[in-house]
Amino acid sequence: MTPLDRNAWIEPGTFEVAPGVYRIPLPLPNDGLRAVNVYALVHGDGLLLIDSGWAIPGARTVLDQGLAALGASAGDVRRILVTHVHRDHYTQAIYLRREFGVPVSLGAGDRESLAISMDAGRAPLQNQLAYLRLLGASDIAERVARLQGPRDPYKTGWEAPDEWLRDGQAVTHGDRTLAVVATPGCCPPTARSPTASTPGSTS
Repeated sequence: MTPLDRNAWIEPGTFEVAPGVYRIPLPLPNDGLRAVNVYALVHGDGLLLIDSGWAIPGARTVLDQGLAALGASAGDVRRILVTHVHRDHYTQAIYLRREFGVPVSLGAGDRESLAISMDAGRAPLQNQLAYLRLLGASDIAERVARLQGPRDPYKTGWEAPDEWLRDGQAVTHGDRTLAVVATPGCCPPTARSPTASTPGSTS
């Protein structure tokens, strides 16, 4: 396989991977993967998205272009199912909900991870500052802390979903039924402090 072939999956576009199911790669800056896949399921005049991408302007532009290739727009999205709560899968869903009222669903196993992300959005770098203090760099931690003002949670893209999905739950979109499968262990929540960590689960 040539290098071009290995990188082909990150090229923007709208790619049918199964009847009525389209893959739309969105940009993922500052990451070796370079792209994150969003899947659009088409039925009638409505779309269901699986994952949403990162809430950055470039990702929204590419998503809009990908949906336009289907003769649709973000306003045609009827529901968003998010596989896990990493920002490159979840945060753009929140902005789409704010703009269009589209409901967002997330696996119940990500409750704690989302709560930690929402806390971090209000008080950035708290976990990193705690590690600096633990490792004897309190002076650096305090200087960084003084530079960090409180963030507006509304601007971070971290909000609760409309629905928590359960393992084994069925989700219907048109004549297609999807099964929710919990996959614990993929993305455990970040520790609240340097001395505590709780395993999590994703869906």
